[in-house]
Amino acid sequence: MSRSAVFVVTLSKASTQTVTVAYTTAPGTAVAPSDFTAESGTLTFLPGQTTKQIMVPVRDTLPGTVDEEFTVVLSAPTNATLATSSAPCTIPGEDALSGPVVSINNVSVPNP
Repeated sequence: MSRSAVFVVTLSKASTQTVTVAYTTAPGTAVAPSDFTAESGTLTFLPGQTTKQIMVPVRDTLPGTVDEEFTVVLSAPTNATLATSSAPCTIPGEDALSGPVVSINNVSVPNP
């Protein structure tokens, strides 16, 4: 693992109460543990805090792979409601081709 997907979770406004929300990763075309590390837990916003981060370690992409996706899902909020309950993450693939690529456009001869 050499990089992480960073999900930013925000409150629309600061609260005077402690706000919590549970989170978990959900596989898509990307799966744990081969593409990312599964994560779950609870975020706690203390009174006045409006931003938290969820870090999900992502494995290096292998040559010849396509884009893959997983999701972080939020649930069970306390002292708040969910406006958005999930967010996807795309892990970009890596083209099998390396180095320069040569191409040419199609040409037609015009009528006389």
